[in-house]
Amino acid sequence: MRGLFLKYTLILALLAGLVASCSESLEDTYSDYTGDGPEQYLTKIYDLQGKPRWMSVELTWNLKLDPGRTAILVEWTDDEKTDSVIIDRNSTSYLVEGLKNYEYEFGVYAIEQTENGEIIKRSIGDPVYIRPYTYASDELILFSRVVKKQFNVADKQLFVTFEEWTDNLISFKIGYYEKNNPTEQFWEATPEDRIDDYPNGLPYALIGTDVDFSQGVKVYRTGKIAVVGDMLLEMEPINLYFELPSFESDFAVEVRSKLDLLGEIKKSDITDVEVLDIDYNQVSLVDVLHFPNLKELHLGRNRILADGTELTYRSTLTEQVVSEAALRVAKENGVEIYHYGNHYFNVVPDFFTGKNMVAVEPALTFLETSSWTISVTPRDLMEYNSGLKNLLTDDASYWLPQSSASVREHVIEIDFGKEESISGFKIAQANIASAIQCPEQVKIEMQISSGQWIAVAFQENTMLGTGKGETTVVYLDKNKISKRCSKIRLRVSDLFFEKGYDSSWNYIDFYNIALGSFMVIKGE
Repeated sequence: MRGLFLKYTLILALLAGLVASCSESLEDTYSDYTGDGPEQYLTKIYDLQGKPRWMSVELTWNLKLDPGRTAILVEWTDDEKTDSVIIDRNSTSYLVEGLKNYEYEFGVYAIEQTENGEIIKRSIGDPVYIRPYTYASDELILFSRVVKKQFNVADKQLFVTFEEWTDNLISFKIGYYEKNNPTEQFWEATPEDRIDDYPNGLPYALIGTDVDFSQGVKVYRTGKIAVVGDMLLEMEPINLYFELPSFESDFAVEVRSKLDLLGEIKKSDITDVEVLDIDYNQVSLVDVLHFPNLKELHLGRNRILADGTELTYRSTLTEQVVSEAALRVAKENGVEIYHYGNHYFNVVPDFFTGKNMVAVEPALTFLETSSWTISVTPRDLMEYNSGLKNLLTDDASYWLPQSSASVREHVIEIDFGKEESISGFKIAQANIASAIQCPEQVKIEMQISSGQWIAVAFQENTMLGTGKGETTVVYLDKNKISKRCSKIRLRVSDLFFEKGYDSSWNYIDFYNIALGSFMVIKGE
């Protein structure tokens, strides 16, 4: 029994020694056998890590005692070549500099050299992949551009609006050239100029007197990014372009509607525009400066509000300071500005040509409606009368369907009974005291002689003022050209009305819509 115990003890000891030997072999020595016996390899580098730095990578690693190691080899590979450097045998870090925007493969190896520097042994090792910080890094791409929008004013001056001054922006300057002067000029802003997150406290600047835009305009920025510490960086200059105007979304919607445009607004689309109407809520009016030949700007002329609602349903303007500055520049360059009602400004600028003018409904002639038929889908249910025929009367009555637990599209069809010439529509919102919302837009179609339904206007959807009792006059095109048709189809969708209980006592959202009148303007 004692002999059996000793036998198993010996076996376990041998196994333990084998495991230990294998472990050491795999992790440290990497022994192999040659014709002259075992060959000893160098101990590998452990825990290799890399941290991105500015156009560089900092490598760190751990070492184990290895008398055969005479130096350390650091290698890095990009898409074109492999570079390397040999450093001290006891080094545990190295900064690889002069890198580009690429995810490099880095390797660090223990080496043994001859007296003349020839590498005769090299350890194995696991590479790491690191991309350094460069001008192409996200942190730099997302760095403040400083200039939010830029405008060529009468081919003489540069008007710019600024982004808010971020904490990592130290200073900046705008470089430009004056005509007949080969020296670049600069409009500069230093840390001392920062007031309320803008240079000199203003979100805009008017620059130059006779700017030569053909030589380009650039923004030069100096700043810091957290990932590289306190290093002061000269950012790559930004070229400012003027050929493709950039519009605020709200402003663009109105321009497309007024000028019968689709898609991106090009410079050629607005070059000949002399009169422009802006009527609805805007973030900014600075885009007026995109129009090189503008002579008249009318603000709110087409918002024909019901009496007593002028303050309730006024059009709003978010960026009043920069808008007023841009309009002042426009005025100085020959644009007459007419302001209607109480729209946009808390205090109307004194340089406007007309202030708080009254928007007046134009003199219109409507088609006779008495013989027309009108229907709607979905239909009124349970003997409910929505007042559908009220749409064809030019008075204070209105159409009001039943509320619904789901959103509906109401399709209203008007049959003239014969072909008529039309030039547009007068659409009035319902003047009701309830919380039912007025539609912001409608889709209007007409049936032509072939039986096909087509959009009556250039834009598929027609914008409406949303004031209670507000009137909107819509023409088929900007030149008020008439068209002939026998049927009109009007599409309008429900909006949220209120929360309430359904027949099963579930507390749910209800939807509805209302409309005052839909009068057809007689064409030529």
